[in-house]
Amino acid sequence: MADHEHCPDCACCGQKPKPLTVEQEASAITREGDHQRIYGHPRDDYTRTAAMWLAILGTEVTPEKAVLCMVALKISRLCHTPEHWDNLVDLIGYGIVYDRIVREDPE
Repeated sequence: MADHEHCPDCACCGQKPKPLTVEQEASAITREGDHQRIYGHPRDDYTRTAAMWLAILGTEVTPEKAVLCMVALKISRLCHTPEHWDNLVDLIGYGIVYDRIVREDPE
């Protein structure tokens, strides 16, 4: 049987492609998706976010702490609806973003 992961609806054979795992989807969004093109590198994105939170909260917030706050938000949402796929994908995605900021990943 041929590998059908290349075609989203697999019009060539009518089969559905294998769904992505939560890890694959999070990686695709944070590494291969439009996020970086739209928002810039995670360090730049969360530096802007941290600056806005400084203005709102009146206290210094680092880009790393801004991402950790987003992780906390996703954990809170998962506590309410543990079956909600999107929150799990986002939680893993924020882990990837945090790693990229901490390691100063240039990509």
